[in-house]
Amino acid sequence: MKINWKELIISILIPVGLGTIVGLITRSSYGDMVMPNFATPAILFPIVWTILYTLMGISSYIVKENDGNLGIYYLQLIVNLIWPIIFF
Repeated sequence: MKINWKELIISILIPVGLGTIVGLITRSSYGDMVMPNFATPAILFPIVWTILYTLMGISSYIVKENDGNLGIYYLQLIVNLIWPIIFF
């Protein structure tokens, strides 16, 4: 399988870029919350979500290259991006 680098990069940048925007929107709300001592350190969230969104982008590229339907992927991506805005 030959990799179409332009399509792969676009597939990765879509979820990572949108996730970054949502993270910037909700950053101040999350920082104002009183957290227990055992809570996950806040610095881990951007790292983990960047990895997850990158893997989602790679997965969407693979599905797209194999003539798969990305409708459900985009639907869950939209729900995934709207949830923190509603929650925080």
